[in-house]
Amino acid sequence: MFIIRFFFLAILFLLILCLLGAFLFFSSIRKIVKSFMSGSNSNWEKDTSHASQNERNGQTITDNRTHEQRDKRIFASDEGEYVDFEETAD
Repeated sequence: MFIIRFFFLAILFLLILCLLGAFLFFSSIRKIVKSFMSGSNSNWEKDTSHASQNERNGQTITDNRTHEQRDKRIFASDEGEYVDFEETAD
């Protein structure tokens, strides 16, 4: 009789321990997902306002250009970004 009670108490204890572990695991996953969602949402709000700010050396830079203007090529068409490759003999 004592062994059966001990067996059931041990199973109950393990079940409670597993449920507690699952609760802690899923709550931590939920916190991580919530932090990613709030981070991506704030970035989206910044992009839609067409103003992004970067802080460097205590200075704030505000960019009020549209997405099309931001994606434009910086270099002129006659200024190549690549150098022609020339193979040299050793």
